[in-house]
Amino acid sequence: MDSAPRIRFNDRFVISYFIDREFYNGDRGYVTQVNDDVIMGDRQRIEIEQTLNANFNFNPYHTLSLTLRNYWGTVDYNRNLFILQDNGRVNQSNYTVNNIPDNPNINFSTWNFDLSYSWQVAPGSFLTALYRNQLFNFDNQSQASYNRSIGNLLDQSLNQTVSIKLQYFIDYNRIPTMLRGKNKKRSI
Repeated sequence: MDSAPRIRFNDRFVISYFIDREFYNGDRGYVTQVNDDVIMGDRQRIEIEQTLNANFNFNPYHTLSLTLRNYWGTVDYNRNLFILQDNGRVNQSNYTVNNIPDNPNINFSTWNFDLSYSWQVAPGSFLTALYRNQLFNFDNQSQASYNRSIGNLLDQSLNQTVSIKLQYFIDYNRIPTMLRGKNKKRSI
């Protein structure tokens, strides 16, 4: 289930919001490998992704963009696990979530804040400055609520990045013409 409303205030300013919620019940997946046994399990997965975008165009060549994104996903395995056979089928096993080496349950969440300024320096070519901060959390608390997971996420250290990128479009069809033009200038 997803939704993506978009509000255009004028020719220069647009805000959009995207939310997607996915619930998978009875999903079967890989857990781990113990000696020669490939362990599989039935699981419940929840994924929620939210993104808020805001773009302001100063003119056709200069744009300021803000993106806020949050992703949360959990994987919660049923207690009893299976062994994968060579023929692709699974058989009951004595393995449980509690007696395998690592807890397979997952609680993963991330938060991104991106602020970028883009300048179109030539047709199809851009110089972009980006500031990004990111939070990341991965643990085994698959039973935690969304709010508790966000609280755990906010307790993590903040990663910050600043980058400048030049993306330049080279028209391959014009290269021979440009090279011929330079040769003519040299012969004069």
